[in-house]
Amino acid sequence: MARFTVPRHPTREELQGLLNATRGTAAARAVHMAVLRTLTKAEYSPALVGHFALASTAYAHFTSPIRRYPDLTLHRAMAEYLKRTNNGQDRPKSEKQRHELGRALREALPTTEELVQIGRRCTQTEENAEEAERALRQFLVLQLMAEHVGEAFDGVVTGVSPRGVYVQLSKFLADGMVKAEDLPGT
Repeated sequence: MARFTVPRHPTREELQGLLNATRGTAAARAVHMAVLRTLTKAEYSPALVGHFALASTAYAHFTSPIRRYPDLTLHRAMAEYLKRTNNGQDRPKSEKQRHELGRALREALPTTEELVQIGRRCTQTEENAEEAERALRQFLVLQLMAEHVGEAFDGVVTGVSPRGVYVQLSKFLADGMVKAEDLPGT
């Protein structure tokens, strides 16, 4: 059995190396899920923290339907900048011009405190949506599994704890826990 070690605070490159080393192996699904679970949850904020996985220091996200308001907030700021710089053609050339543009943008756009509040609300809304999605998925999985009580399925162990093992069924991608006392030989 292969053994992998990861530093306490791995870099993006070290995590990518682990993912590459396990790709196509029996350990791939469990390792990839474990890596995914270790990553911190994104949070909306005006702070410029970049994107760890993309190794980008300047980052704004434009994909998820749940992110419509954060995208709109960012679009408004970009539109204001483009309006005041002739679509980026007349960027400020001197420190004084940069200062004047900055002041004008600060007056036209939400304050940092307002952006923090917007970020918190958007983060909470996204968490609520994810929780509702999880609950619906769990309900549908349980409904499906009720039709297969007593059947045996192939699965992959995705986690281990003193209480038991976490297993994902290969056929349904349903996750669950097998209690330690229900495991054979215990």
